[in-house]
Parts: sequence; structure tokens; C-alpha cells
Amino acid sequence: MLTFFAYRRACGIEALAYRGAAGIIRQCPVFCLPGQTGVIKVGMEQLIIPEVHHIKAEMSKS
Repeated sequence: MLTFFAYRRACGIEALAYRGAAGIIRQCPVFCLPGQTGVIKVGMEQLIIPEVHHIKAEMSKS
């Protein structure tokens, strides 16, 4: 998804090389995003922030 959104936000064909990862460590969500400012902004605005409540709900299930 990060690659898709980065490509659409004018990051261009470089977006094919972008990889992101996410997980939970000791009940703390962890997100690994590429070190390019534009991609970080896309990841936060399009993926992480809109899903914060869902992530929190999923964490409380375990």
C-alpha cells in the first residue's frame, strides 16, 4: 500500500523500491518507513493515522 500511495503522490517510479513494515512490540505499535520525507508523510497521512483506532482496538484484543 505504501508503494501505491507514494507512486500516486508524485514520488514517481522510485516508489517501487519503497518498503514499509509494521508490527507490535510489547504492546507498542512500531512503524518502519523509508527515510524520505515525502514517503513518510504519505505513510502517516494515508496509512497510519487513519488506522490508529483500528490498531488500538486490535491490540486490546490480545
